Amino acid sequence: MKPIRIALFASGSGSLLPGFIELAKSDTECEITCLVLSKETPARAIAEQAQIPTFLFPEPNLALISELKKLDIKLICLAGYLKIISAEFIEAFERNGGAIINTHPALLPKFGGKGMYGMHVHKKVSAAQETETGFTVHEVIAAVDEGPIIAQKSVNITAGSAPESIRDQVVALEKRYYPEIALNYAKNKFGQQGSFVVLHETPR
Repeated sequence: MKPIRIALFASGSGSLLPGFIELAKSDTECEITCLVLSKETPARAIAEQAQIPTFLFPEPNLALISELKKLDIKLICLAGYLKIISAEFIEAFERNGGAIINTHPALLPKFGGKGMYGMHVHKKVSAAQETETGFTVHEVIAAVDEGPIIAQKSVNITAGSAPESIRDQVVALEKRYYPEIALNYAKNKFGQQGSFVVLHETPR
């Protein structure tokens, strides 16, 4: 059986990419096939070092769908991707039998929706005096951050913590868990041996 082919989408530094690349090296069921960038970023160098082809598309469009179809991509993992995915793109990719997932830096449904990304989220979490935060992996639908939740990982924080401190804790969680969640999701949806079982982990 050929590996499940995965595309990573990024707009920033690509800090989540190494985790995906390293995990996929030891996984016979999944393959990181390409990286799609919305702009030139250091993420390209990470992919090139791992000999992963990179495409630059300022907007996710039907031309990109065509490229992904040629590569037989089954799963798109948004990894710090700051472009809104249109309903047209989602529908076209799903018609080809694919799925799109995203990581959001909060415990949805809290602190989600348009404009809620990166430090905007962490500032809101801080201002709300939250004592728990984390990240959510969810399926991507046309409504921003409203797709079915796949998994959440959480961490305890001090109420009113600095947004930068919150960010650092959430990023550490994402780096540790997002690649594993994504690959398990791919196996569960497209493979022969689905192993995805975690829906939520309480803070430790």
